[in-house]
Amino acid sequence: MQNLAQQLDQVARRARRMLLTQRVSAGFGAGVAALAVLGPLDYWLRLPGAVRLVLGGVLLGVGIWRLGPGLVRAWRFRPARAGLARRLEDRVPALRGRLVSALEFEQSPTRFAPPQASALTASLAATALARTGRAAQAAGLNRHLKEMVNPAPTGRWLAAGLGALVLVTATLAAAPGPGTTALKRWFMPLGDASWPARVAL
Repeated sequence: MQNLAQQLDQVARRARRMLLTQRVSAGFGAGVAALAVLGPLDYWLRLPGAVRLVLGGVLLGVGIWRLGPGLVRAWRFRPARAGLARRLEDRVPALRGRLVSALEFEQSPTRFAPPQASALTASLAATALARTGRAAQAAGLNRHLKEMVNPAPTGRWLAAGLGALVLVTATLAAAPGPGTTALKRWFMPLGDASWPARVAL
């Protein structure tokens, strides 16, 4: 049984990257959705700069309140190796009751070897590692490690974020003047960007 700790660390890093991708994509999509509403709203109502500043600040605060904790949790996500090993044991009946012990033997080899342990203990630990290694190979451990993190939710959030990016790009390309004006008026609410005057016929 070799490099189990490294394999579990790879699973943890992959899960963390996917969580971060989900949270960032959700935040970007929410921002684009807000702009899609605020731009036309401002065009029709011609909101004063102070109103846009307050409304934008409130929406930004709500967004941080709703999405910020999830992003922080994703950034801090560090699942323990032992916890991941237990999840693997639940997934693979042939490794139940073995994998966590094998991980302990691998992470602390000096604890189970002379002079800190008896020769019998060292022999039992080596035998357990060897048996777990054979069982893991027979059960297809590498496949189960890859399947521990489901990429489907991340794919959906990433597709939503990319869709929002495409929408913004298409909108600015189709109507660069109004699109740029809307962005300036919301991101620089106290600036001098203004909508064209309406002409009554």
